[in-house]
Amino acid sequence: MATSTDNSDVVVVSACLVGIRCRYDGQHREASHVHAAVAQKVVVPICPELLANMGVPRLSLAYETHNVERLFAEKKGLVDSEGRDRTEELLNGVQQAVDLALKSGARQAILKERSPSCGVRQVYVGNQLVSGRGMFTICLEKEGIRCLSDEELR
Repeated sequence: MATSTDNSDVVVVSACLVGIRCRYDGQHREASHVHAAVAQKVVVPICPELLANMGVPRLSLAYETHNVERLFAEKKGLVDSEGRDRTEELLNGVQQAVDLALKSGARQAILKERSPSCGVRQVYVGNQLVSGRGMFTICLEKEGIRCLSDEELR
């Protein structure tokens, strides 16, 4: 990986995509196409759920509404598979993740599609896959960081 400190060489990557076992099921989704895309970059692996102290493994999360941005104001609407609202916890983890991304100087992020934090084009509402973005993606884009789905790199 590059050692340059030029901000164009810094990229945030969902930690699970670079082999860190941080998914809800205790697994990772390491992807060779992601490694290839960041081979000459400084990689900043981030998992908002870990920063929220949700643990690994943990119960899966899904939104209760298609309007994910509403959760920022209402602080409710993201529930685990047992029905407990986990919105505030994840919002705290997302804020820490955004702070790390900004401190790194990254201008781009490669994120895990369909994740409640990192989805770029799709997230789950209940058990239905819908068009939408995760909370981390929304926040990164508001800060001017370009977000790509891991699936766009294939």
